[in-house]
Amino acid sequence: MPAPIGLGNWDGRQVGRPFILGLDGSYWMFYSGSDLWGEWKIGVATSVDGIKWDRLDADAVLVPPASRLMGGGWHSYESPWAGLTADGFRLFACATGDLPLSAIVSFASPDGVTWTNPVTELVAPPISAEGVFQFRDPWIVEADGRDSLFATVVHTTANERVSAIVRYVRGEDGTWIDTGLSITDPDGGLISLPDVLRTEHGWTLWCSSFVDGRYRILVAYSPDLVTWSVPKEIIAGDQDSPYETQGVFGPMVIHGEDGYRMWHLTSSRTSDGFSVAVRLRRSDDGEDWAVVAKRPVFTPSPGVPVRPW
Repeated sequence: MPAPIGLGNWDGRQVGRPFILGLDGSYWMFYSGSDLWGEWKIGVATSVDGIKWDRLDADAVLVPPASRLMGGGWHSYESPWAGLTADGFRLFACATGDLPLSAIVSFASPDGVTWTNPVTELVAPPISAEGVFQFRDPWIVEADGRDSLFATVVHTTANERVSAIVRYVRGEDGTWIDTGLSITDPDGGLISLPDVLRTEHGWTLWCSSFVDGRYRILVAYSPDLVTWSVPKEIIAGDQDSPYETQGVFGPMVIHGEDGYRMWHLTSSRTSDGFSVAVRLRRSDDGEDWAVVAKRPVFTPSPGVPVRPW
């Protein structure tokens, strides 16, 4: 008979796009997870090979102050981006809930476990007659002596939902300045979850798209973070795999001497419900990808078993 879904664990229902840092011969994964209530928190896992992961703690390290049931503020932190500083870690995330509906927030930590209270970086406009705007999926790029913040902007009205990837730069006074960049899916899909790295192509952006009922991963290139090529599909997912029946999304790429490695989310519907897990692929050029591990390398705890129909 089907296994219980989630059992109430904070990351027992789904996991979100991970962010991975290489530290002293090991990997740290910052990831978001949700429970049965659809509330998202952020936790940490570690690995020596990028395949076998151990949660640093059974509890989340970043817990929002509110809840869906009671309201009163943000009930979810999602899509973490993490970086190293002279004092430890800094982390950006998407905060969602009410008052305001969504924002990009940042945290600091000396050890990856104890974190400061959130600092609000960007706040989405309030709900209006023009619809609902949301900021999501922060990704920080450090170049030319200043930070760039790539994020997803989602605009929802009564008739449609559209999204774009945008870029802000931090001004001398510390505020974020909109550059006017808008990267969209040429096929009209919902674009999201940017991942931007400096590579042999200049700058490379991997991202997700949801179109025609399936998730896929796209890539685009830029010489200067300003002008970008039209995003093109590079991974559509394997519909014959029980782990990718609804596609792949949420790329997290590391580039090293041995090529590229991408941890990404998979989406499947099974006889026990909807399943999301993390798989690992490898590439020599950042476009042609091969699966490294047959099974997902990270799953919700305990999660939904992946059983084909």
